[in-house]
Amino acid sequence: MANGYKPGDYFRQFLNQLPQMYYAKKNSELQRERFEYYKTKDAEPYKERKRLSYTIKTYSLGSKFKDLPLVSRLGNSLIL
Repeated sequence: MANGYKPGDYFRQFLNQLPQMYYAKKNSELQRERFEYYKTKDAEPYKERKRLSYTIKTYSLGSKFKDLPLVSRLGNSLIL
């Protein structure tokens, strides 16, 4: 054959590399599955942290305003 290869050398190289190609494909599939799993798994705690952060900010702002008077000096309500 060309370039000093004997018949069957290309096929032998292919068969030698076949397990590596198989494991590389399986590894990429598992990596994709792990990515999808953690993407959905981490989404819930993120939403919960965001909700808690909003609640804490709202509460802390509310506690700052609780000392303000609700009625003006003229007796008019400041709450609409």
